[in-house]
Amino acid sequence: MTSFKSNDSNAFEFDSIRMEIWQPNLIVLPIPENRFTANTFVQIGVYITNNARTSFRFNPAKTLIPELMTSEGQLLQQFLVTNEFTAAVPTNTPQSPGLGFKLTRLLSKLTSLFDKSDRWLVQARSTVAIGIYTRLFWQNNLLRLEFYTNDYRFFSSSRYWFFDALHPGKYQLQFIYSRSYGNRTDSSSREVRTTQEMESEQLATPFVNFYLVQPAETERNAVEVDGIRFETVVPEKLLIIPKKERGAETAVQIGMSITNNTQTPFRFDFFASLIPELVGADGQALQRSYFCLGLQSARKSDYPLAMPGERVTRFPDAKLFWFKRDQLRLQIAAGDGGFWIFDNLQPGIYQLRFVYNKQNAFVTRHDRKKTYTKSLKWICKSIVPTPFVEFCLLSSIN
Repeated sequence: MTSFKSNDSNAFEFDSIRMEIWQPNLIVLPIPENRFTANTFVQIGVYITNNARTSFRFNPAKTLIPELMTSEGQLLQQFLVTNEFTAAVPTNTPQSPGLGFKLTRLLSKLTSLFDKSDRWLVQARSTVAIGIYTRLFWQNNLLRLEFYTNDYRFFSSSRYWFFDALHPGKYQLQFIYSRSYGNRTDSSSREVRTTQEMESEQLATPFVNFYLVQPAETERNAVEVDGIRFETVVPEKLLIIPKKERGAETAVQIGMSITNNTQTPFRFDFFASLIPELVGADGQALQRSYFCLGLQSARKSDYPLAMPGERVTRFPDAKLFWFKRDQLRLQIAAGDGGFWIFDNLQPGIYQLRFVYNKQNAFVTRHDRKKTYTKSLKWICKSIVPTPFVEFCLLSSIN
């Protein structure tokens, strides 16, 4: 069993089973442009903890049901698409979760590889981490939100929930675990009933804030959430690929700016909180890996204070260079001593963004005389992706 720190405000326990949405109190999705291949994606993690003495199995694609509620308290109708034979993993790969989430998810994956059914095993006194991939895009001029659950099989009968005809605004999101629904099958219908029509034996997470936000009119690479503006900054849109020579590299200036447009000072968290995402010209997210030889502690500069009207910016160290002489690599400092890595790049057009992934309500610092804490004030735990910024990689001129 992998242990993790539980966020009690996002957890609910029923009949020895505990379920919570991993990490965020706020999830923001920028609304993409209304064009083909344009979409916004993010990963949401759900922990299911079995505190009983016996194990049980369930199919997350059937039993984990999203519920979306408007600011007026109205639950929106959702639909389940099934019986579409397709690759199990969604097109885009969302951001990486924390170490605890990765380990529990890996254990779940290994268990499912030896299970011929499509149900996951939750051992007694253990926790399973479920990755739910959320994608927002336009279809037939309607804004559509889809939720996929990855079952880690190469091919499967694709099942995903979706909401259609959405609008910009503030919503609340929760997931329902319906054990009775997990025992039902429906092989004929493509879209099935809403959760209100299902049986009542259910476990639910509390709601978390879920915002669909239009990019800023003047800065399309920025989103504003309750007076706080997040913006991915790429000053140079043309980047020259270095020559294939020992020690040759191209410094890349990419970063995030946060502007405080409120009347209240806020302290923000830049310590390992900027997660890069890179998309190719075909709209496909590139595989991202993390590399670290040794972790480092946070510094005072990692927690800048933004006064009303003030803007704070962080440019992590980033560079292009040739790895093993035949793989063009983009390496971006993660801020904790590690690096985010994108490999096998080619000349062409890419889109990049940072996700602001804040995990702490306060920071604890030590000096020779005492230990003290500083409140970070703005929403304790949040995931705020910015819109993508386009840039171009150009071959070097010999």
